[in-house]
Amino acid sequence: MKKYQDFLKLNKAHGSSGITVKDFTSDKSKLLKTFSAYQRNLKYLTENREKLRAKYGNRYVAVCKSGIRIDRKNLPSLLREVKKKYGTSQEVVVDYVGRKKVSLLL
Repeated sequence: MKKYQDFLKLNKAHGSSGITVKDFTSDKSKLLKTFSAYQRNLKYLTENREKLRAKYGNRYVAVCKSGIRIDRKNLPSLLREVKKKYGTSQEVVVDYVGRKKVSLLL
């Protein structure tokens, strides 16, 4: 839970990646392309969660172009690397991959 709280704190401190909805309003095709790429990356992460646990357990990962492109033990380091490599890309999915499967009770 601490790592998730750190993630939220960093996200709030750094804001989003710097691209706003306003940036997309003039170009709907750009929005659709970005959203589609983000969905593909999120799908990759979701469908491969078990395999990723074995290789990247207890690490933060950045998924881009339907694959793990960067992994780090701490989130600030990962975010710096993502920004350096991808700039303000909204296509990159960042997540924490825990070693254990987590079940949520609703």
